[in-house]
Amino acid sequence: KLQLLEVVLDLGRLPIARFADGDEVLGTGDVLDYDDIERAMDTVGEVGGDNRAGINRTLHRISVIRNRKGGVVGLTARVG
Repeated sequence: KLQLLEVVLDLGRLPIARFADGDEVLGTGDVLDYDDIERAMDTVGEVGGDNRAGINRTLHRISVIRNRKGGVVGLTARVG
């Protein structure tokens, strides 16, 4: 595979690693649930009003998707 571009974690879907030459499913083939999203969010810095965050001491950027009640239901981590 070419260089990793981003990792996509969306509630109710399979986790995906996105490469320039295509996507690859991550993990055991189980769809993500709220606990998975919460664990991922535990490693992310504070999410701002623009629904973006960073991971301390890295250049990675995180974008979150929220439901109508404001809960995070998905996140995309862009590498580099």
